[in-house]
Amino acid sequence: MTAPPIQTIAGKTWKNLISVWLSTAASTDCGFYTAERTRCKGTCTSSRHVRLPMKVVALGAALVLLGTPAAQVHRAGSAGVTVELPRTWHSLPIPPPPPGVRVGDPRTRIVAASGPIIVRARGCDVAAYAFPRTAVAVVVVEWVGRTPSARWARRPRRFTSKTLRVRPPPAIECWAGAGGSAEFADHGRRFAAYVLLGRGAPRRLADRARAVLDTLRVAKRR
Repeated sequence: MTAPPIQTIAGKTWKNLISVWLSTAASTDCGFYTAERTRCKGTCTSSRHVRLPMKVVALGAALVLLGTPAAQVHRAGSAGVTVELPRTWHSLPIPPPPPGVRVGDPRTRIVAASGPIIVRARGCDVAAYAFPRTAVAVVVVEWVGRTPSARWARRPRRFTSKTLRVRPPPAIECWAGAGGSAEFADHGRRFAAYVLLGRGAPRRLADRARAVLDTLRVAKRR
């Protein structure tokens, strides 16, 4: 079973926990004066009977929870194209080209790996990176020029062994390990996503890489 995305945990579990805290504070047995200066007898069941300090404590705890790393999402990418990365993964920044400098097509948007990753001194565009032989990397590139002879399928709902098949080497130009790719269109933009397995990486890492690609977000081009 695939673990739920981080944003799901932040959006549901933490909110539920905060709700429990607030309701617990609202039902606390109180022997204090309410805002209306009347005595509260028995068990208070309404949040309006909670004295101000209790509300402040509950609100402060809620804000602390929302500010914890568990509620933060680490995304990597460029030009409005990003993926959510596990905490142990690494990524390379993709700065925009300097003004007036022409860049080839396709253009790299995402470079990430399950281990430290650097640019190699030599290699092809997609395989121009070095990372541990037991790790896996994902690379996403985008075509920005016209491709009149190409037909682009819509992005698959999920990247699986059928929609992004990993083959033994030589599967990707200039890459010595197993790998695979998928070309697709998303929000009117054209992409190719690559999975590169290190020569000593277990095949199950390919599924982890596909799960990362499932978190892909694409903004419409302005």
